[in-house]
Amino acid sequence: MRVDFAKHFSVDRTWRWDRVKAQATLCHVTLAVTNGENILVKRVFEACMRMDDLAQRGAAGGQSIKRFLDVKPGPSVGFGAIDPSQSQRGNGIASTNQMDVESELETSRNSFVGHSQSCSMLPTSILTFLFATTTAVAADYSRWGQYLDFPNITSIETTLTTGSERYLEIRYGPDSKLQSFTITPDLTLDGLQLPDSLQSFKLNRVQLKAIPSNFRWPASLQAIDLSSNNLTDIPKDVPWPTKLTSLYEVLSDNQLQACSPNMPSTLKDLDLGSNKLTSIRACNWPASLEKLSLSSNPLKVLSKSQKWPKQLKQLEMSNTQLQHVPSTFPDSVEQLTLNYNQIAYFPKKLPASLFTLGLSHNTITVLPSALDKFSALTAIELNNNKIAALPEGLKLAKGFRMLYLSNNKLAALPTNTDWIKQISYTLQLDGNLLTSLPPNAVFPDETNVAHNQIKVLKDISLPKKINLSENPIETVSRVTILPGSLWQTDDVTLKSFSIDQASLEALQGMTGGYSFSSFRWKTDASSVKTACDADHGTVQTVGDNNLSVCVVPSSQSPQPTYPNDDNSY
Repeated sequence: MRVDFAKHFSVDRTWRWDRVKAQATLCHVTLAVTNGENILVKRVFEACMRMDDLAQRGAAGGQSIKRFLDVKPGPSVGFGAIDPSQSQRGNGIASTNQMDVESELETSRNSFVGHSQSCSMLPTSILTFLFATTTAVAADYSRWGQYLDFPNITSIETTLTTGSERYLEIRYGPDSKLQSFTITPDLTLDGLQLPDSLQSFKLNRVQLKAIPSNFRWPASLQAIDLSSNNLTDIPKDVPWPTKLTSLYEVLSDNQLQACSPNMPSTLKDLDLGSNKLTSIRACNWPASLEKLSLSSNPLKVLSKSQKWPKQLKQLEMSNTQLQHVPSTFPDSVEQLTLNYNQIAYFPKKLPASLFTLGLSHNTITVLPSALDKFSALTAIELNNNKIAALPEGLKLAKGFRMLYLSNNKLAALPTNTDWIKQISYTLQLDGNLLTSLPPNAVFPDETNVAHNQIKVLKDISLPKKINLSENPIETVSRVTILPGSLWQTDDVTLKSFSIDQASLEALQGMTGGYSFSSFRWKTDASSVKTACDADHGTVQTVGDNNLSVCVVPSSQSPQPTYPNDDNSY
């Protein structure tokens, strides 16, 4: 006779392990077998096994049992068909003869003693399954036993891996001694009771599929990391440690389809990135949450009634398929990252406290001119959009620091350059279609205009740190060079190069042997002399490359001012 349990029965199983002495473990196993609504049998086993017996049973039978029954954690366990007419003793499963089953359960030197109920009334096939499942539990724990057999364990962590190899590091004792093990990438938490002394638990890239419903975290835990696994949900009856303040990068890169329930009320950081969340409407955020990452989830749209933690300061929602910026973000948010989405328009409303906005890798084509209405905003990232022009009357907020416009479609900058003066530190314009820079503009200390089509630099004061590489520059006319400049240029040949005396001295310092500049310009001496004569200047030679430079009277280009703090961003 062949019985297919998968069609008729489901199994609820829980277990608890207690270390009773150095080499022995007490196991309490509860197994409930049901056929739909009715519990057919509920058994509680207790067994005292030596660790070497556990290891022997795990090695000899545990893996075979798992392959035979396809045991999976969770309320419903799938398993294959069992043929009671065939003895399975060879692969670790008890014989299906009822007397043999009872003998295995009652008297085997490797098995269980002191059962609370008699086995005689149970169907042979169910007894076979109970014994097999219990043995599988022992096999799971036997794998952890060797890792936990140390005093005062404070840390259990997987380390960086190469190829298919996985390593587990155990730190223990007052001196934080280290023991390392090679593991297979299929560890489970089944049957595991973590030591009360544990402070850090990190289990990455081991294909972990579930946290058992009866699992318990030690109250002493300060750090948990289960990222880069295959978790699909977090059981409601597995509370996180109450003192835990961070779940950042703990649950990222899994297969979660819903928010983690029962999050600690003290939680400040939470990372649910790279999962399968399609909605966060039902998420019950801790009021204390300050940092939240939902990046790389297929959210697409947020509900207009979406609720957020009132103290939220940093929100990351990159690569979530958003098509517009929601207006429901709390005013407490200071950093908002929405890169790699499908956002086509710059938002009309932003949180009042926002000072950093990330909108790179979207499809924005136009910027509003009145960006100064966002009074707290000091940095905007708009790299890799489709912006073809900036508004002529562009205004930025007071104290604005950084504007990133790399890899757009800008062919020219507004003739009114007041907006450039408002940027105190960084302007990124590389990867556009610029052919020139506006005259008399005062650029911020760090400016990048690489990978454009600039041919002429004229009547302009260039900043100390500027990247001019990948431009077909031919003419540099009456440009101001500041002392201590660190430029990055390409190996191009200039036909005209005119500067004043102060700039000549700065250029000599920049092309000297101790300069960190990547200054690679060359000059066509004949062309420079012709242009210099027309400009009523004097040709001088500078540097090891014998640059021909035309020195002209001091220009009236405006001189920029920079912060005195050398450690500034």
